[in-house]
Amino acid sequence: MTDKEKKNLKVIWLPIIIILGAVMNRVRGGLLSITFCSPDDPECLKGYGRYVNPIVFGLLCGLIAQSWFIIPAAFLGMLIGQSFGWGRLVGGIVNKTKVLKYSIYLSGRGIVWTSFIAASIYYFNHNILWMIPAGALMPFGYIIGSKTASDPARAWGYGEYIFGAILWGTTFSILGFTQ
Repeated sequence: MTDKEKKNLKVIWLPIIIILGAVMNRVRGGLLSITFCSPDDPECLKGYGRYVNPIVFGLLCGLIAQSWFIIPAAFLGMLIGQSFGWGRLVGGIVNKTKVLKYSIYLSGRGIVWTSFIAASIYYFNHNILWMIPAGALMPFGYIIGSKTASDPARAWGYGEYIFGAILWGTTFSILGFTQ
C-alpha cells in the first residue's frame, strides 16, 4: 500500500469502516433477525444475521490486505471468536448486577474473541497481534450502554455498537496501516 493510499484509508475509509463495524456487530447481535422461511414453520432457519458480520469482515479484510487468501481465515476467526461464552456476562453488566465481576470476565472473553481473529490472520500480517488487547475493552461498551439507556435490552444494543466500532476500528487500523 502506498503512503497516499494509507492516508486515504486513514482519513476517509477508517471512519466508514468503524461505523460499518458498529452496525455489523449489532446485526450479529440481533438487529436484523434474518429468516428464510415463515416464522410459523417449526423448521424455520432463524438468526442468520450472526453470519453477516463474519462474511462482511472477511471480505473487507481481503480488500484492505489486498489478498483473497485472507478472506476465509478472517471469516473463520470472526465466526469462532463471536460464537460463545459471553451472553450471561453482558446480561449482568446491563442489568447492573455484579458489574465489576462480570466486567473482568468479559474483558477476558473479549481477549479470547480478538485472539481468534488475530490468530486467523497472523500469517498475512504479523502486526495484527497488537489488536488482542482491544478485546479487554469489551465491557466498556456495555457499561456505557447501561449508563445511557434505562432499558437493559437497549443498553445491550448500545454496547454491541460500541464494541463493534472498537473491534473493527482496531483490526482495520492495524491491517490497513502496516501493509
